[in-house]
Amino acid sequence: MTEVADSGIYESAFMQAMLRQVKATDQYGVRDGWSCERLMEPYFRKRSFEAGCVVDDKALLRLQLFYQALAILIEGECGQMVSTIVNVNDEGFGRVVLIVGRLVVLDKTVRDAGRFGFASPQAMQVEAEKLLAVAVGLIGKYPEAAKL
Repeated sequence: MTEVADSGIYESAFMQAMLRQVKATDQYGVRDGWSCERLMEPYFRKRSFEAGCVVDDKALLRLQLFYQALAILIEGECGQMVSTIVNVNDEGFGRVVLIVGRLVVLDKTVRDAGRFGFASPQAMQVEAEKLLAVAVGLIGKYPEAAKL
């Protein structure tokens, strides 16, 4: 793909939410001048992770920020607060749950959290759109539970 097409992916609503989440973790402004590509690069890097090894905090943060950005988009679609629960053990196994009211709109099992990432920005965008469509569909199907 051309560089114009690649940089255009960062203009989508999900990528903008994702970038806001990543920038919010920079408490001292170290990454203020960084490009979108450089900020998001850890999500697209190949990782080696041995079974039984402890997952580092940066990998868990990447996982959490992805689902928090998704929660922001769901909030924008339905107008209600989304609770994000990320529970991953030291070995990288766990669960991510997004809840709107009393409705569970996403329940995802996590394996190998140390390897969490995507092949490309486009792959990340496609996965986010898929998860968003499912969550918004559930809210539309069960609006009473979402409003409790």
